[in-house]
Amino acid sequence: MVRHLLLTPEAVKRLLNYLILGTRGGYARARIIETIRSQQLNAHQLSERLGYDYSTIRHHLEVLIENNLITASGNRYGQIYSISPELESNYETFVLIYGTSFAAEKKTSHPF
Repeated sequence: MVRHLLLTPEAVKRLLNYLILGTRGGYARARIIETIRSQQLNAHQLSERLGYDYSTIRHHLEVLIENNLITASGNRYGQIYSISPELESNYETFVLIYGTSFAAEKKTSHPF
């Protein structure tokens, strides 16, 4: 069971900077966040939509859940993912960070 903590806007900003810009896989995590904000999906649907391996998607979902940026609902198989209330209320910060990530991605073309 994941304990849900309320994050301050500054904490969300630091967390997003680290998870999106500061670690390998940040671009994939940003794409997952962007995708599930517009439509709640399960891991299989995300894998197909984003073109990543299912196990890669599952890994990034777990990282995002552990850091209270997304939530899961439903039973284990077929869980539906959505962004957390903290991330929703700080979505503009995510957009700014994601824009930086996307610009870096175009220059480096990382697979994740």
